[in-house]
Amino acid sequence: MKARLHQISYTMMVMLCVLPWIIISSEARIAESTAKSEAGRQRMILQSKQNVRRPRQANSQQSTATETLAQQDQQTEASCDIESRLLRGRDGRDGRDGRDGEDGQDGLPGEKGEAGNLGPQGEKGDTGSPGLNVPNPGTVGSTYVRWGRRTCPTSADLIYEGVAAGGEFTHAGGGSNMLCLPYDPEYLQVQPGEQGRAVIYSAEYQMDGFPPLNQFHDQDIPCAVCRAARRGTMLMIPAKITCPTDWTEEYQGYLFTAHYGHGGAKDYVCIDENPEARSDSSPGDENGALLYPVEGRCASGHLPCRPYVSGDELSCVVCTI
Repeated sequence: MKARLHQISYTMMVMLCVLPWIIISSEARIAESTAKSEAGRQRMILQSKQNVRRPRQANSQQSTATETLAQQDQQTEASCDIESRLLRGRDGRDGRDGRDGEDGQDGLPGEKGEAGNLGPQGEKGDTGSPGLNVPNPGTVGSTYVRWGRRTCPTSADLIYEGVAAGGEFTHAGGGSNMLCLPYDPEYLQVQPGEQGRAVIYSAEYQMDGFPPLNQFHDQDIPCAVCRAARRGTMLMIPAKITCPTDWTEEYQGYLFTAHYGHGGAKDYVCIDENPEARSDSSPGDENGALLYPVEGRCASGHLPCRPYVSGDELSCVVCTI
C-alpha cells in the first residue's frame, strides 16, 4: 500500500514539474512550478526519513522499493533540469548604444590629387591707390639720335640739331663711335692752333651705287638729338623696320658704318630712310668720317642665307617704350 501511495506521489510530482513548462511560457509560471516541485520533493524526502525511523519490518521487497524511489527522485530532478534548460524564455531586447569613444589619431596624409577644373573668373577688384605725382614729366623719358635728319619725329621733342662727326677714315686711332656735335659749341681753356693730336671730322654720305640715296653722295650728314617723354627705354633694332608690340616707332632707315677696308672703324648707326644734307654742306668730296650702307654676307660661317640675302642693304628701326 505504501509503495502504491509512493508511486502516486511520484506521478503527481512529475506532472507538476513538466506540465507547467508545456502550457505556460512566461518566466513567472516557470518559477512557480519549480517552487511547487521542490516543495513536493522535500515532503517526500521527509516522509521517507520518517518511515526509516519506524520499527523496521525489513524485508527485501521494502528495501528494493526504497531504492527504486530514490532513483526515481534523481531522474525527476534531472528531467526538471533538462526541461528548464529547453523551455527558457524569449531573448530580451538589445541594450542601448554605449557612449562615443575618444577620437583616434590622425592618419597618414594621402597622395596628392589631380588638379581640379579651372574655376569661374572672379569679380573685378577695387581700384588701386593713385600713383605718385610727377610734377616734372621731364624726369621720365629716353633720348636718341636721329641720324640724317635735322628734326625729330612728331612723337618726340627736339633737344638740339647738330652735325654728325667721327674719326677720319684713314686713321687707325681715335674714337670709333659717331657723335652728334651741336652747332653752338662752348669751350673751356684752349691752346690756339692745330697740335695734331686726337681729331674729329664731319661725316659724309657715301651713296655712290646705291640708287635710293644717290643724290646725297659726298654730302655732310646732319643729326638731331630727340627726347621721347614718358618712354624710358630706347632700342635700335638692325635688319628690322617694325617695333615690338606696345613699342613706339621713332623712325626707320638704313644701317650705316665705315668701309671695311678703311683704317678707322665706326659704330653702326641708323640713317633715316628720308635723309637730308646739312644746310651748310658743300657738294665737294672732302672726306673725313665716311659712312657707307651695310650689306649682308651670307655663306658658310657667315649670316644665315634665307632670310638674309647676300649683298642686300640692311634696314634698321629705332623704338621706344
